[in-house]
Amino acid sequence: NIESGASQLLELDYPGQLQSTAPVLDGRLTIGSTTAMGTSRVGAVDQTVFAKSALIQGPAADNMRSELKASGTQVVTLLNGNLIVQGGSGNNTVAQIDPTSQTILVNGNVDVIGGIGNNALAQIISSGSQTLWTTNGGITVSGGPGPGTGSNASITAGGVQNLSASGLLTLINTVGGSAFVGGVAPAPVHTSSPGSPTGSVLALQDNQAGVIADTEPDGQNEIDPVRRAPICN
Repeated sequence: NIESGASQLLELDYPGQLQSTAPVLDGRLTIGSTTAMGTSRVGAVDQTVFAKSALIQGPAADNMRSELKASGTQVVTLLNGNLIVQGGSGNNTVAQIDPTSQTILVNGNVDVIGGIGNNALAQIISSGSQTLWTTNGGITVSGGPGPGTGSNASITAGGVQNLSASGLLTLINTVGGSAFVGGVAPAPVHTSSPGSPTGSVLALQDNQAGVIADTEPDGQNEIDPVRRAPICN
C-alpha cells in the first residue's frame, strides 16, 4: 500500500510527459496485477494524480482488491494514455477507483471490464459527485468474459454524474456479468429566455463524435447521436 492520512500528490514523470522524447514506458500508474495474492492500494484523504496512463488490475487471490481510493476529493489527470479498470481472476474480488467526490480527465480511452472469476467486479465509483471526461477516446463498460459469473462492471455516482466522451459510450452485457452506468442527473438550470434549453449540457464541436449519457427516468441510458449540443446559460 501507498497511503496518506492527509493529502496525497502523485506525479508520474509529469514533466517528462510534456516532452516529445519521453520514453514510452514513463508515466504509467499500475495498481495490482494478474498474479497478485493480496490487496494493492493507493489511498489518501484527498488525492491528486498526474500520470501518462493508469491500470487498476484485479487480483488473483479470492476476497482481495486493487484500488485507487480517497475518502475525500479525488482528481485524476491522464495526459497521454488510457484508463483501464480490469477485474481479476480471483473470486469475490474488486478492481476499483473509489473516492467521495471525483474528477477524472483522460486523454485516451476509459475501459472498465469485469474479471474472469466469480463476482470479480470492476468499477469507477463515487459516493458523491462524479465527472469523467475523455478528450481523445471513448468509454467502454463491459461485464467479464467468463467463465465466472457476476463479474459486473460499472461507473456510478451517489451524487450528480457528468460523463462526456469524444468517442462512443458503450455498455456491454456478457455471459460473465452486466454493465451499468448511472448517477443523479444534474438539476435543471432555468433561464429568463422562454423556450431556451435547460440543464447542464456541454457544447461539443460539430465534427466530434460527441456522446453525453444521462440517466433516463426509466433507469435506462441512451447515447445521443452525433450533433452539436445546445449551449446553456
